[in-house]
Amino acid sequence: MRPAVMRSIAGLVPYQGKGEQNGRAILDEEKVRRILRRNADGSWLEKTSALASEFSVCEKTIVLVRQRKRWGHVND
Repeated sequence: MRPAVMRSIAGLVPYQGKGEQNGRAILDEEKVRRILRRNADGSWLEKTSALASEFSVCEKTIVLVRQRKRWGHVND
């Protein structure tokens, strides 16, 4: 491995668990609940891009939360 790559990997926060236990998590359980409540009827009326901007995450994260593929351990 090249030295520059090894330095950048060493600076990462290690995986510490799921949800808020992960040191790199941007969302917390309350934010996830707010996202899920806005989608409670399944209509997804609010645009994914608007939610992504509001919560400072990418659109893919919002989609995965809505599909319960991420943060699935959080109950509404």
